[in-house]
Amino acid sequence: MTTNQYTNQNCDYSTIINKYKDLAFNIALKITKNEQDSEEIVQDSFVKAFSGLNKFKNDSQFSTWFYRIVYNTAISSIRHKKHIAVKLDHNLTEILENTQIESAISNLDKYDRKLLISESLAKLNELDYTILSLYYYEELCLKEISKIVEKKTNYLKVLLQRARLKLYNGLSVSLKKELKELI
Repeated sequence: MTTNQYTNQNCDYSTIINKYKDLAFNIALKITKNEQDSEEIVQDSFVKAFSGLNKFKNDSQFSTWFYRIVYNTAISSIRHKKHIAVKLDHNLTEILENTQIESAISNLDKYDRKLLISESLAKLNELDYTILSLYYYEELCLKEISKIVEKKTNYLKVLLQRARLKLYNGLSVSLKKELKELI
């Protein structure tokens, strides 16, 4: 949809809500770690977005603009409640050889793959989760993601690489457990 379609008084808001609510909720949930707070944040974000449509410019996609609202609203909520709980895992686990991981992944069925990836993503901190979700699930470019998380593009490249490594390490641990169970 174009900006004019979003700002049109006859716009079907339920279509917009249905399109963006799931990832918005997941981003908020990853930050707040509380379903009720996340639902409120998503509702507040939609209200902010719809009431501020006149501020939306064509310099980015609507999804980028909206997810930035969600991200900022969630962070503000956490700061307001003084519940900032960012956990970084500084203990890197032993990494399986690339060929072992690729072999193990190819042996898993589609459901198991999704489950392992979801579990590993859930263990990441909110920024890593948000960056990976926007990059891989929403297929946003680094420039768009940098606007959402308010990080410079070059720094975001570093964060994306670190997030990939953390996800890889998480998958390595999960796959090691799977391999031990199979043997």
